[in-house]
Amino acid sequence: MAMPADAPGFDTLSYARRLKAAGVDETQAEAHAEAARDAMTQGAASKMDLDKGLAALNTNLDKGLAALKTDLDKGLAALKTDLDKGLAALENRMEKRLAALETRTTVRFVGIAVGIVVANAGAVVASVVALVALLP
Repeated sequence: MAMPADAPGFDTLSYARRLKAAGVDETQAEAHAEAARDAMTQGAASKMDLDKGLAALNTNLDKGLAALKTDLDKGLAALKTDLDKGLAALENRMEKRLAALETRTTVRFVGIAVGIVVANAGAVVASVVALVALLP
């Protein structure tokens, strides 16, 4: 009464011997041991079943991770495109504002320069008049 290769740890021979020692008929003890083994191993996964399941799980995980990476790469590419567009628009607005600021600054400096010239024009005219008066 050898144990089949896929029976996980159930020794039918020892079980049958214990039954015989308890007074159970040998034929009945062997039949009961085999029935117990069958009941215990029915639907039990073998190492090969577990290895196949683990391999399938790993394959599914690999596929899922690859799909996730693809989705993340697409999302990041779209985000980069959006950021590039936003930065270009911001740069354009900043350039326009800077140009307007330069124009206002130039107008103010020209105004200040004209004011200085006008303010000093009187002094220049007075100096010229004084020089002309000194002429023989």
